[in-house]
Amino acid sequence: MKVQATTLLLYRESHNGDSGFILSKYPLEECGYITIGERSVEVDIPDDFDPRQQKIELLQKEKDRISAAFTKRCTEIQEQINRLYALDLT
Repeated sequence: MKVQATTLLLYRESHNGDSGFILSKYPLEECGYITIGERSVEVDIPDDFDPRQQKIELLQKEKDRISAAFTKRCTEIQEQINRLYALDLT
């Protein structure tokens, strides 16, 4: 399947003198790219392309990150509670 898209053509030279072009939906001047201009491109998408597995993997990573942050915060709160129990107020 062929897909038409309008994108920006960007250019950047790296520190070692290599130069390169990329396509991006957004300007990236803050990353050292120079915007050459808008271009219309046509790309071939495989007929069997199915983004669900990649989306599932991204969601799983996000879930794992959030779960780890939640567990860390629960542990911090429990440590604060334990310290308060251990205080000798006499």
